[in-house]
Amino acid sequence: MKHCVMMTNEDFNALPTATTQIYFPQHGNEDCKRNFLDKDFSFNKLIPVPNYLYTMPGNLVEKALATYFTDYGLSSEPLSDFQIDVLKELGIDVPENPKEWYYGITKGIGSDRLERLHRKAELYCHNKQIHGYFCQRDFRNLHWGTPFDVLGYGVDVKKDVFSPGGTLLEKSGVFITLTTLATPPLAWFKVFRQCFPAINFEISVNGKEIKELSAHVVDTENNGIIANSKAAANSKAVVDNEAAGLEKMDLL
Repeated sequence: MKHCVMMTNEDFNALPTATTQIYFPQHGNEDCKRNFLDKDFSFNKLIPVPNYLYTMPGNLVEKALATYFTDYGLSSEPLSDFQIDVLKELGIDVPENPKEWYYGITKGIGSDRLERLHRKAELYCHNKQIHGYFCQRDFRNLHWGTPFDVLGYGVDVKKDVFSPGGTLLEKSGVFITLTTLATPPLAWFKVFRQCFPAINFEISVNGKEIKELSAHVVDTENNGIIANSKAAANSKAVVDNEAAGLEKMDLL
């Protein structure tokens, strides 16, 4: 059985992070303002996470899986490879005796509650098998590239700085710094680039430029500033359509 211990602020701050820096040379672009100069910046605004995906509510998930995997403790079959993979992915110890696991973790739970747990676990596993999503974290990892929303956010708007002799010392533009847990949000920026293909920007992770994601597009007629609303709508529709196939889940 997995024993969940609440992380302290010190524990959370000690986790590995990634620093992503984005440079927009043209300040004043409305799409840049809307997506990056908002005080409440969130990856969820461009790629919203379906709110009916499982959010890991403590050990209820383990109880639900034990109920479903053992068919209320009636099954004597060993756990399948898929069931074992689900438990390992969630950090739950694989039980040597599934029946004992079920009866031990669900002791004192009434039949009505067990039915609800069984139903929830069935939906969780259906989504995992059919769509590849078990929970909100899975969705974020796939579509954002990082398991959680932004942890740290900084904006620096600069103007050109010249030396007395006229040499450009510092270029103008908007400099965004994002801090995320574990991995950088590169998948999110792929969608952003599709949504707004005419926005010039450079992206680097921990000081190294990601050239395949940096967008150097110049439109002379509009000074490189175009809001491609059709591309944005099409890209968002792809995510929405994928999410729409997921089975809806009520709260436990």
